[in-house]
Amino acid sequence: KVIELDTDTAFAQSKYLNNNIAQLYRYDIKDNTKALAYYNREIELSPESAVGYRNRASLYEDELNDLEQAEADYSKAIALAPEDTINYYLRAQLYMTQGLFDQALADYTTAVEIDPTDMDFLYARAFLYQDKFNDYEAALRDYLKVKELDTDTAFAQSTYLYNNIALLYRYDI
Repeated sequence: KVIELDTDTAFAQSKYLNNNIAQLYRYDIKDNTKALAYYNREIELSPESAVGYRNRASLYEDELNDLEQAEADYSKAIALAPEDTINYYLRAQLYMTQGLFDQALADYTTAVEIDPTDMDFLYARAFLYQDKFNDYEAALRDYLKVKELDTDTAFAQSTYLYNNIALLYRYDI
């Protein structure tokens, strides 16, 4: 009904209306075809906004298995919002699933440089250092930074933070 009333599309552009409709189709109604159509409309109406690109990328990645298009959309979201760390993080996750560990490391590192207090980014990068690069010193630095930031230990309780730190000390670093 809002789309019907919004004849000049100004409301839709300012409120992420088509994106929100796409989210409903994707997550609640489970109609990826309609979700894609509304993400496309969001991008058409607001091509300068990273939100539609990021969410469409996630749809391509998770439901439509079009990893090439997902990467292109994450990259476009990064170009439009280079200070929005979640775009780097999500593209890094995509790279991880593809085994593109150097690219994932670059994106995690950019996210950490933008926000050095985000424990998710630090933890993901630490795990990558540990698991794929065998760079135990770098992994330990990131894990210890997470430990330092996690003053109420809630993050540590939801991850294997202390276990990973203990394992790294076995490598005589």
